Amino acid sequence: MGEYMKKNKIILLIIILTVFILTSVYIEIYPFGYPAKEIQEGVLRLGDYAVKEDIPNTSIYSYRVKDKFKDKSDVINFLNKYKEIENSDMYSLGFDLGSFKDNDGNVVWEDVYSSIKVENKLWKKIYKLDYKTSHEECNGNSISITKDGYILDYRSSGK
Repeated sequence: MGEYMKKNKIILLIIILTVFILTSVYIEIYPFGYPAKEIQEGVLRLGDYAVKEDIPNTSIYSYRVKDKFKDKSDVINFLNKYKEIENSDMYSLGFDLGSFKDNDGNVVWEDVYSSIKVENKLWKKIYKLDYKTSHEECNGNSISITKDGYILDYRSSGK
C-alpha cells in the first residue's frame, strides 16, 4: 500500500508541475489571452492586429512593441510617441486621449500619469489606462501594457 501511495504522490506532483509550467508559458506568450504579433515599423493602421471582427463599433487589438515598460513614465513616452495624428480614428495607431485634454486641446500628461493603474496578472505587471477620445460618441477606450511590450488595445466608438 505504501508504494502505491508513493507512486500516486509522484504522479500528482508531475501533473501539478506540468500544469504550472504550461500556465507559465501561456501567460508569457499570451498575457491577455490573444496572440500578439510584433507591430511593424511605420504601421499607422491596426487592422492586421484586430482580435475580434464582429463587435459593432468596437475594435480590440493585440500587438507587441519593441519598447520596454519599467514604469509609468515609459507608458507616457509610448503614448506621446503615438499621439493622435490628423484624421486619427479607432483603427489608427494614434491615441486620442480626449479625457486628458485641456481647453486648448493639449494633453495634460500629469493627468494621464496619475490615471495609469498598475495591476498584476500573477507575476506579470500590467499598466492600464482607461480614457475617452475627443469624439463625444466614444463609450470609452482602454489600453493595457505589460512590461515586455504586449499590448491589448480596446476601442469603442459608441453608438
